[in-house]
Amino acid sequence: PFSGGSGTEADPYQISTAYDLHVFSELVADSDTTTGKHYAQAHYIQTTDIDLKSVSFIPIGTHPGIGFSGCYNGNYCDISNLYIEVTGGYIGLFGWVSGGSIKNLSVYGDVTSKEREGKVTLIGGIAGEICDEASISNCSFMGTVTTDGTIAGGVAGQIARSGSISHSFFNGNVSAANGVGGVVGYVNDINTAGKMEIVSCYAAGKVIDTVDEVMVGGITSNFATQNAETTITTKKNYYLSTACDGAVNGGTYEGCSKLSGD
Repeated sequence: PFSGGSGTEADPYQISTAYDLHVFSELVADSDTTTGKHYAQAHYIQTTDIDLKSVSFIPIGTHPGIGFSGCYNGNYCDISNLYIEVTGGYIGLFGWVSGGSIKNLSVYGDVTSKEREGKVTLIGGIAGEICDEASISNCSFMGTVTTDGTIAGGVAGQIARSGSISHSFFNGNVSAANGVGGVVGYVNDINTAGKMEIVSCYAAGKVIDTVDEVMVGGITSNFATQNAETTITTKKNYYLSTACDGAVNGGTYEGCSKLSGD
């Protein structure tokens, strides 16, 4: 269904066109079937820059049970003019990523969500949520991430249970009613012993909490840890003073430094 490959680590599916990306999203959305699970767990490599031309895009893996757990290697290529506008859910280029990896990718675009009562909103430029040892590395998002609901991050909406974001950055505007971070909106172990890492990341642009300006941070809005065995590693992270006043929940945090925006 793609430009080449068989989906194995040695021979990943080749993503070369906007059509390939739309098909990728459609196939993962069918991941409650045997065929769909194959595509949700497969390996992919992007072979060239792709312009989505602001055509409406459905996140790859929209919610738990219909998510992405494979490997996407952007191969140091770009995806430009990503446009997502949906109501609630797990929102980004990738929606819900469990145990998978996204690497070596730059994305430009606009990701927007309206809040829907009774439905979670987790929104980020690269992914809505990463969990269960999923990772984002060597990635960037440049553009806008916005919701009138809660939990928004420039790179990812949330890290849940365990996961990592490394060597990645955000530049643009990210805003929500609460839980807003320049790199990741919220970090939550969900009372499970987990390993959370944010390493060598930075955020520029603006990080905006539209309601109370409390749960907001240049790196993340908060580390919510209920399990005593959870570990958090933050090293070599930076945010511009023009993005936000504090690193985490309006204050300072080890391994997170503010740089002058002048």
